[in-house]
Amino acid sequence: MRRSERKIKKYEIILCILLLAVIAAGLLLPKTGELVLLDELCSSSVIWIVCIYVAVRVIHNWKTGEKSTKTAGVILAAVLSAACILSLAACGQPAGQVASENKNREEEQTEKEWTQRQKELLEEMGLSGDYDELTDTQKSAVTSADDMLAYLEEKYGKQFCYLSYAPSGALDKEHLEVYPADGQPYDKVTVYRAYENGEYSYEDDYENILIRPQYEQKVRNFAEEYFPAEGIKVYTDIKSIDGNVTEENILETVSAATYVFTDDSVCSSEAYERFVDACGQWLKEHCQGVPAGIYLRMTQSEAWAEISEADYEDSIREDIFTAENECAISSSGKVTVY
Repeated sequence: MRRSERKIKKYEIILCILLLAVIAAGLLLPKTGELVLLDELCSSSVIWIVCIYVAVRVIHNWKTGEKSTKTAGVILAAVLSAACILSLAACGQPAGQVASENKNREEEQTEKEWTQRQKELLEEMGLSGDYDELTDTQKSAVTSADDMLAYLEEKYGKQFCYLSYAPSGALDKEHLEVYPADGQPYDKVTVYRAYENGEYSYEDDYENILIRPQYEQKVRNFAEEYFPAEGIKVYTDIKSIDGNVTEENILETVSAATYVFTDDSVCSSEAYERFVDACGQWLKEHCQGVPAGIYLRMTQSEAWAEISEADYEDSIREDIFTAENECAISSSGKVTVY
C-alpha cells in the first residue's frame, strides 16, 4: 500500500519564512559597529530556528511511532546540545573580533590625537599635522622629541623650546637640541638618548648653560685687571664638567674655551701685551687638572660693537682683528701661548 504524501504544516511555513527573514537581515547588517550585536542575534536565531524545527519533527515522529522513545530522546538531546554550542560559537567569536577591532581603533585614534606639545613640534619640524600623511619615521621623530623634552622639563622644572632633532646613526647618538624658554636660541642644550637593557637612558648638558655665567665672570674679573670694563666682551663655551661644581672650584672642575674681545679704541696695545703675558700664569694657578683656554682678540672698534653672544663664533673667522693670541693649559698642566 502506497504511503500518502506528507502535507506541509502551517508551523513549517512560518518557520521557513522566519528563517529566510533572519538570513536576509543577517546579510544586510554590518559586521562591525553599533549594530554588530543585532547581526550576532540573527546568526544565533538561524541556528535555533533550525534546531527547533528538528526538535519538533523528532517529537512528532516519536508520538506517531515513527521513532522509538530512546532514539527520539538521543536525537533531541543531541540537537539541543548542538544548538547551544553553535550559538555560543556564533556569538562568542564575533564578539571577540569586535572587541579586538574596537581596541585597535581606539589605539589608532589615540595615536592620531597629538598632544598640544606634539602639535607644536610638528609645526617646528615642518611636518604635516595630519597623522595619515606622516611616515613611520616622522611619527617616531615627533614622539621621540616629545619624550626627550618631557625628560628635560621634569628634571629641571622649566620649559624648553625646540631647535632640531637627529635620530641615532653610525657616528652619533639620537639627540635633541633645545634652548630654555626663558633664554635665547644660542643657549643651546643637547639631550642624548640611548636604548639599553630594555629601557631608555638620557643625558644632557644643560648644566653647561647654568654655570657659564659664573665661569665667564671669573675670566672677566681677570681681564678687567688689564682692560677697562667697557672695552671688553667675554664669552665662554663650556666643554665638559669633572665633578661637582662650586663657585670656588669652578676653574678646576670645568673645561672651557673663553673668548675675550677687546675694543682697540679703548684698550691699548701695551695692556693687550701684558694680558697675553699674564694669561699663562693665571691658567696655571687656577685651572690645574682640566683643559682650558683663553682666546684673545684685539678688535676694530666698529666691528667690536657688533659682536654679540649670539654670533661671536662667526666673528672669530672674520677679518676684523688687529691682534690675535691664544693661551691654553692641558689636563697635565702644560701651558702654551701662541
